Amino acid sequence: MGHDVIVDRPAREFNAVDAQGLTLLGQALARMVHEGGLQRVYLRGGLGVGKTSLARAVLQSLGVTGRIKSPSFSVAETYELSPSGSAAHLDFYRLDDPRAWRIAGLRDCLVESTVCLVEWPEKAQGLPLADLDIAMDWESLEAPQGPRRLQFRFAQADHQKR
Repeated sequence: MGHDVIVDRPAREFNAVDAQGLTLLGQALARMVHEGGLQRVYLRGGLGVGKTSLARAVLQSLGVTGRIKSPSFSVAETYELSPSGSAAHLDFYRLDDPRAWRIAGLRDCLVESTVCLVEWPEKAQGLPLADLDIAMDWESLEAPQGPRRLQFRFAQADHQKR
């Protein structure tokens, strides 16, 4: 079920990522969005690993001000970007049906937004291919609130050079 990870994509791994590291990675991803290289970013990982924190860092770096809510219960939160464009933050954790995202009309968010950040993409079926797929996990199972390990898989090899 869900959107398969493409294993032959170029990958980059980041280790020992703490909360400050998530903020820095969010800033770097926002720069890539501004450069036109990223539209769809899929965030995978267990509960509490930092998917929403990373998404929040990206959105803040793109200029979103005010409270950035987690879409855990609403499924979708959208934001206007200055001077133009839009951002969508989706969370499919609570989807009962893997096709529900289409029924809910969220395809436009995935296709038309300047950037769309999707948590739990594996819960949905038939999603468009991500420009960047990020897998997040704790470095140590003994320290589930400690540093994280993030693996980035890009759809295009040129992102690896940035």
